[in-house]
Amino acid sequence: MPVWWAWVAWSWWSETLLQLRALPPGVLDGRASHLVPPLIAGRAIALFAEAGAYAVVGATRGAPLPFWRFFTWIASLSTVDVLAAALRRTAAHAAPIARAIAVAFTGPALLGSGADASGHAATGVMAAFGNVGAFALLRVAMTAWAAARGTGRPLRHTMLVVGAAWIITRLVMLWSFDLFKGMSPVP
Repeated sequence: MPVWWAWVAWSWWSETLLQLRALPPGVLDGRASHLVPPLIAGRAIALFAEAGAYAVVGATRGAPLPFWRFFTWIASLSTVDVLAAALRRTAAHAAPIARAIAVAFTGPALLGSGADASGHAATGVMAAFGNVGAFALLRVAMTAWAAARGTGRPLRHTMLVVGAAWIITRLVMLWSFDLFKGMSPVP
């Protein structure tokens, strides 16, 4: 198991470093490697929070979810996001047909529509749903499967909980992005 954890940590470490180095010049002034540890710590906290939230929901519904086992599943499944990011980077310079196939797996953000001049999401919709493709849906389905396996509940029940949580977090991302851009619906 230590080798597996080392691989998961290395995967996220290298992906985070690649994403930081892809930022426009002058944003970090060569300090990308200094930001990786706190960003990895933040990702770990988010994974703990995700596993904890599902464990609490399971416990309140009379179906306790073994936290550490489920955390292992959540952290392992997060590497699907690393795979999606690598495919997006690779397909960005590929032939149009290869890019179209990659969009089915990684989401419409790869097309570049809805991105600003630097290639980053320009709208809340793209920030929230731009990476929704087969890989994201696979991760949601596998998370629900792991929760069903851990709680002994039917898959359809855990799929409702995981799907609802996923949609809620996407909506919060959408609204937060627009709010930070100054597009508040409140005058």
